[in-house]
Amino acid sequence: MTDSATPSAPKSAKPLGAYSPVRIIPIGTTRLVFISGLTAGGEAPHDIAGQTEIVFARMKELLAEAGGDFSHLAKITTFLTDMHDYDAYNKIRNRIFGEMATPPASATVGTTQLVRPHLRIEIESIAIVPGPQ
Repeated sequence: MTDSATPSAPKSAKPLGAYSPVRIIPIGTTRLVFISGLTAGGEAPHDIAGQTEIVFARMKELLAEAGGDFSHLAKITTFLTDMHDYDAYNKIRNRIFGEMATPPASATVGTTQLVRPHLRIEIESIAIVPGPQ
């Protein structure tokens, strides 16, 4: 992969339109990795916990393809269609990031609907990954 290459999306995360699932911008000896909003997709379970687990698994896969992992995340932005789901989402987020010395900055936004009516959560992220591959 070259410095400006975009990793291929996992099979289950193909874009619905003309956008990159991941965009990598080289800056000096690091790379900014922008991951588009991820959802649980077409086979999403109805519950927020199940959807959240799928989204973080997809994020982990894309970060790995870009040469990084959760420790490289600088910022996540989460969109929830029901803010009553926040506690269940936050429990999973805390499990994933709770042991990190410096967890990513985070924002959670309530929204009325995502790209598909059955989806309850979408997360976009920005990571800073060292060195070109």
